[in-house]
Order: sequence, then structure tokens, then C-alpha cells
Amino acid sequence: MRKPFEDKGYKLTQGFGENPEMYKKFGLLGHNGCDWGLPVGTLLLAPIAGKVIEATNDPEGYGYYVKIENDKEGCVIAHFSKITVSVGFVLKEGDPLGLSGGANGAIGSGNSTGPHVHMGVYLFPRDRKNGYGGFIDPLPHIVEPVPVNTDPAYIRQLEVDRIKLWQERDSALTDLKLISDKLNDITTKYTALGALGITTTDDIQNERTTYEETILGLRKELEQVLDRNKQLSLLNAKKDEEDATAIDQGTHAIVENRQLKDQVAKVKETVGIAEKMDLHKLIEHLQGIMELASKAFAKAPSDFQPGSLSPVLTGRADSFWQDIVKATGIGIILSVAVWQGLTFFIR
Repeated sequence: MRKPFEDKGYKLTQGFGENPEMYKKFGLLGHNGCDWGLPVGTLLLAPIAGKVIEATNDPEGYGYYVKIENDKEGCVIAHFSKITVSVGFVLKEGDPLGLSGGANGAIGSGNSTGPHVHMGVYLFPRDRKNGYGGFIDPLPHIVEPVPVNTDPAYIRQLEVDRIKLWQERDSALTDLKLISDKLNDITTKYTALGALGITTTDDIQNERTTYEETILGLRKELEQVLDRNKQLSLLNAKKDEEDATAIDQGTHAIVENRQLKDQVAKVKETVGIAEKMDLHKLIEHLQGIMELASKAFAKAPSDFQPGSLSPVLTGRADSFWQDIVKATGIGIILSVAVWQGLTFFIR
């Protein structure tokens, strides 16, 4: 253990256990450490090797202070004007801690009447009932200090190296967390595989082989589906072609039907004219027959008119039976003529 500064004859201003009346209000038997008067801004050093446990401000007591501990002991250095370490820093004995303060009313001075540094020391196990809050007199434990290089450039380099060291530590902690997360992920997957009954690399290989065979089967089915789709596409194309041909044939049939209708209309028109011509021929034929009939009864054609038998039944001295025979003969002749005419007309 060493003094918290480079000793240049700085005077001890208050020893351990002094001024009991002053420290009654704190529940102490007296002063629980040692004070040395130092000019403000004096470089303060770590009295022991260890880890920074606290680095903060106690406005009513220590002001700015730093607490360092190791496995055997701990110490408190108080009344800084500036602290250059943080909680978690690991220090060697004599490493820089900051600059002294203690000026009355200055920031970080705490309960101080003038520039100085306070050093409190405790051992493990700590006896907090000893009347001094577990602190002991540090002077018997202070030995000749290890020479310290107090060159400002050296101190600044130490601070730079320290910052770099802590950055590397933070990076290492980040990497460690990533590795830990990966390990947890692997553990989770291994547990899941174990729940499935997969506990060896052979089991994993068997599962992989099964999955690969399944995928291969699915690929073959997919190829079959694609081939079937290709065949269906060809059939659809052929059907489309046949439909197009059928549409063309239907269109052609419609055109032919229209042409046939036009031809039928022309035929009907021709037949109509022919029918008229056949009717005139029938009339001429009947007139010829009537002329033959009138000659047979010795009558002039002008005396015989269709629908009237008056020339036959009047103006003659023939007997009644002769008239009947003549009338019947005329009827038979007219009937035969009409039948022949109709037969000719129908043809």
C-alpha cells in the first residue's frame, strides 16, 4: 500500500482518530482516515491494486471520491476536483485516478475546509462496529512507494491506452455475447433434435437422406405434371385448330345455304311462270274439247257456253230420253277433259 500521491513532503493535516467531537455527528469515534494538504490539481494515484467499485459524488461528505477493492483490502480516496477512472476499471498500485481538490465551496470538494486529500483504508473481513465504520489507520500499512513516472505525456498515454483497453474489452464482451447466443441456439436445436429422437450424426444423416428422397419424389411428380400440362396445351391447340376449321366450314355452309335459297327462289319464280303457261294450255285444251262436243251435237261453238245446257234442252223436238242421253254424254266428255287437264297440269 502507498500514499495516494507522489510524496513531495506534503504535510499530514489530520491523522486517524483525531477530532472526536467533530465526528460524533457522523456516529464515529474520530477521524476515520488520514488527510494530507495538497495543492488543487495534484495528481492522485491508486494506493492499492484492485478494481474500481465506486466513482461518484457525495456532496455532504467525500465530494468526488473513488473506492478501490481487492481480495484483501479496500480504500477510499476523497475530495477530487476531477476523476479520470470509472466503475469497473482494474488498476495497478500507482495508476492515475484524477486530480486533487477540496477547495472550500468548489465542485467536488464535499465537506472540506481547504485543499487536501482524504485516504481511508479497511481490511477484509471488515469490522463495521469498530467505531470508525470499519476503517483502520492506514499509516502502519503504507510502505515505501514504487517509483511512479509522473511525466504528463506518460500520464496522457496511459489514459489513451486505458481507453483503448476498455474499448477492446467491450468489443470482446460483444463477441462473447454473440458466441453465447450461438451456443444457446445450438443447444436449443440439439434439444429439439433430441425430442425427435435424433441423438447421433447417423440419425441426422438418415433424416437428411429421407428428406432428399422426398424432395426427389416431389420433383419427379412436378416433372410429370409439367409434361401433362404440355400435352394438354398441345391438345388445346389442336382443338382450337379444329374449332377454327369447323367455323370455316360452317361459314362456307351458310354461304352455300344462302346461294341455294337464291336458286330455289329463282326456280319458284320459273315454276310460277310455267304454272301460268300450263293453265293457258289447259284452257285451250278444254276449249278444243268443247268444240268437239258441240260438233257432236251439231251445235255451233258460239251456241255452247260452259255452265249452261240451254242449247241442248230448248228449241228441239227430240224426245226426253234423247236429251238425257245427250246430257250424260256431254257430262262424261267434260269430266274426262277436266281429268286429263288436271293430270297434265300436275305433271
